[in-house]
Amino acid sequence: MDTNKNNKSTFIGAKRVWTFFLLLISLNTFAQAKLDGSLDSLPLDENIRYGQLKNGFTYYIKSLSEPQSKLQMNLYVRAGSNHAEKDEINISHAVEHLAFKATKNFPEGIGQSEEIKDVGMTIYDLQAFSGSKYTEYFFNAPGNNKKALKTGLTYFKDIVDGLLLTDEDIEVVRGELRQEYLLKIQDPNKIEADTRLTSSIYPCSHDHTNFLSQQAKMDPQTVRAFYEDFYRPDLMAISVIGTIRDIDQLETLIKKAFDDLNNPKNPKKPKNCDSLYFKRPQQFFTIERKTDPSKLVPNKKVNFHLFYRDPETFYSWSNSQGLKKLMLTDLLVELLVRRFADISKGCSLFCIQNASLYEEDMLAGLLIEAEADNDLYKVAFQEIQKGLTQLEKHGISEEEFQQLKQSYSRNALSYRGEDPRYWKEQIFSHFVLGEALPAQKKQMQKDFIDNLSLRKFNDYLKSFLSTGPDDIGIIAPTGSEALNLQEDQVRSWIEEQKKGPVEEFVYSEASNTLLRPEQVKNLNKNVHYKVKSKANDIKEYHLENGLRLVIQSVEPESEMDKGKVVINGFSRKGVCTIPQEEYYSAIFAPEIILNSGINGLSKHEVEQQMKEKGLYPGVLSFYVDRKESGVQGFAQVDQLETILQLLYLYITSPNESEKEFQKWKNDKLESFTSSEAVEFYHSIKEKTGDPSITDQFKGRKSLFGSMETTEGIGETDLNEARKYFKYFFGDATDFTIVVSGDFEIDEVTPTLVRYFGNLPSGTSKVTTCTTKTENTLPKGPEIFVVPTPPNFDHKNVKYGWKYIKDTPKSDNWKDQIEVEVLGKLVNIRGWDLRFKQGFAIYDVLVLGELNKKMNRYEISSYLDLMPEQYPAVRNEVHKIFEDLKSDLVSKEDLQQAVQYVASKRHKLYGSPGAIQKRNEQLFDYYKYGQALASPDEMKEYLDSLTPKDMRRLANKFFQDKYLYEFVMKENEL
Repeated sequence: MDTNKNNKSTFIGAKRVWTFFLLLISLNTFAQAKLDGSLDSLPLDENIRYGQLKNGFTYYIKSLSEPQSKLQMNLYVRAGSNHAEKDEINISHAVEHLAFKATKNFPEGIGQSEEIKDVGMTIYDLQAFSGSKYTEYFFNAPGNNKKALKTGLTYFKDIVDGLLLTDEDIEVVRGELRQEYLLKIQDPNKIEADTRLTSSIYPCSHDHTNFLSQQAKMDPQTVRAFYEDFYRPDLMAISVIGTIRDIDQLETLIKKAFDDLNNPKNPKKPKNCDSLYFKRPQQFFTIERKTDPSKLVPNKKVNFHLFYRDPETFYSWSNSQGLKKLMLTDLLVELLVRRFADISKGCSLFCIQNASLYEEDMLAGLLIEAEADNDLYKVAFQEIQKGLTQLEKHGISEEEFQQLKQSYSRNALSYRGEDPRYWKEQIFSHFVLGEALPAQKKQMQKDFIDNLSLRKFNDYLKSFLSTGPDDIGIIAPTGSEALNLQEDQVRSWIEEQKKGPVEEFVYSEASNTLLRPEQVKNLNKNVHYKVKSKANDIKEYHLENGLRLVIQSVEPESEMDKGKVVINGFSRKGVCTIPQEEYYSAIFAPEIILNSGINGLSKHEVEQQMKEKGLYPGVLSFYVDRKESGVQGFAQVDQLETILQLLYLYITSPNESEKEFQKWKNDKLESFTSSEAVEFYHSIKEKTGDPSITDQFKGRKSLFGSMETTEGIGETDLNEARKYFKYFFGDATDFTIVVSGDFEIDEVTPTLVRYFGNLPSGTSKVTTCTTKTENTLPKGPEIFVVPTPPNFDHKNVKYGWKYIKDTPKSDNWKDQIEVEVLGKLVNIRGWDLRFKQGFAIYDVLVLGELNKKMNRYEISSYLDLMPEQYPAVRNEVHKIFEDLKSDLVSKEDLQQAVQYVASKRHKLYGSPGAIQKRNEQLFDYYKYGQALASPDEMKEYLDSLTPKDMRRLANKFFQDKYLYEFVMKENEL
């Protein structure tokens, strides 16, 4: 399985808008350090048990003092796509997938082995990722389970020297990789243009033009040769992180497992792509990007890629000087983000998309990517260079410098010593990238930042920015004049800025507070309320404006939950009663208002103030749905007042700007990219009578972005949107707000009452929606043929199924848990389609749940299939249902399903996210009348479930009259 690490969102500007984003990126220096004979001048943290066997195999052991539910085991291979030849596309990725097929000790594949089931692990505890310079394998074992530990070591040893790589398995993986590509790539034309550029600039990088046809030609012998060449002890390391009782014993087990492995007699020398890049002369490329027919508005933007090489940092990562240079360049990235954000006035000119310390697959240096309208690319380019020249010639002020250091220390240097993810990141960087990992590394970094002087930082800016960019890449749409640009012409633009006079940068004047004095005074009035205690950790307040406020104190169960606050509120006002001609103005009202700014502050100015408090866009959101509207917020306790001020001002003092509204319209249309998956899911909701228009994603409810919905953007009207935002959120009378967090209730009550109690009330009445759905659901079994969307290159069949059963009592939590467990059991069997039966399926997700909005139980799944495999897969899916009705599930499968439901639904096992889950549970009690049950009650009931209970439920649920199937296929069925 793959973990997609580097998905990047796309910000598309409005008409005549520039978009900038910056990345600071870096690269593996380990191999070069060995070639140069240089050594890490900073000794490795002595709290990590470290060693290297005689065959070169490396190991890291890090024990944590706080109890951990999992033992995180990782295997690293310093080999990725860059190690394959130019015509060997995706070979390293294929080997990564083959690690889940037949191996010496797991002939059926590790994910389907009895050993994994015996120790209570699932396929989700086994993952992998392949990049350009490395491949990484994850084995998350139960803590303090010696059998699981030994199984992980045996599996990792098989990866090093025991993959069978049969022709049959390679053919199956070829299909999996095809499906993965089709599932993940939303804009193939953009990917092809991007990879053509990177493969032109970077040695060893691959061009993904005609990716699928190249993938189809993958030669099994080439796959085996890659494995033999690069999967060897001297290029590999293991890390084990968690609560480890006996480090000596673990070290002995690792040595015993890997000490007898041998390297090839004549090992192939890995290509030193990094040095090859630094030795190249300056480069310039123009790349044509074809139009994506699935976009409502074609992408006519011109993209600039400006590469500033930094070989000095590249060659010194293993010592203190390298760590300091990394921090200096990281400060530069944050500085550029701040300045460009101010120049852009909240994306009126351009937007910052991303900034990070480094991307492990790229090179040391600075990469600036800019996007401009086709007729403004020269102005955009010059604006970038002007900002860089201002820094080079004038540096920054003491005030800005101190703000920069404080922000960096707060966000990048906070202590995470007991977080296993921190140690995983650090060990990865040490082995794969060659980055120093000394004792007290965070403190060392903090001391450097604290003692860094303004003069030294300005000297660094002058030195780093005085030359470059070294490499320039331009991506432009077919027919753009930018494709005719010549290198000397573009570099002359840079020289013009450098040689000419440039004034010092001055930030725009803006208020440093959200509230005006009169608003603060108004909020200071007393708010009357009645208290109704429900339990020691929950209190219910009825405020005088009619709002019901529920406050819940939750003990954090992980580092991630400490100090966290979750806000979740709802009203019973929905869009079902809105006239059709005003419908789109109503559903997009929250987005339009959030884009407008508040209290005379632009969206950009609001976001700047949020950032100073450590808050980022998206932590506060409003949504509207068919029969409800609501608000959601996520913050730390010390940020609570800021997020409450934002909520209060969006409701009471939103800006009104026709200019920002038109910009929102253009941005929304230009950024929209549909997909067959989205349109398929939308059709299923429609055909099963589910009229809801929001979906839950990572705990947040947001508008579902189908093509039909997005096409309605043109019908929106600013005045109507403001009217409906006030209708949905301008009356506190009908609102219930649930606030959960790591706090004492009495400590946060005054602040919460102050802001929620002063929201306006009594402005409108709730119009109740009818419960009748728009579409009457026919009796099953029924199969629906979903039309294929126009302008798509249909390469797959999409197959979905859904069992739908009405529930007489929505508050029966025991029934809900049973359905969730049954859904997980189907999911376990579903993975057999890929790992046992060899179908070309990338991902399998089966959900068993109560659809609270429709008050019905659903068990459903959606699969992407190769057209020729659709009939066979459909037959196998039906067989799963019949088997569950006739046979008893194994105790191991039932235990796996029970643990999954317990962990995911109510976080009974101490995993991160307990505060959010407890908030959702309390929200469901108030919104849908769901019964409240304690974690202990739920755990006890889950543990009481038997295989006979599951067979009984399967016979009750998997009846033809409840079955609905869906297929999106280009040809006749």
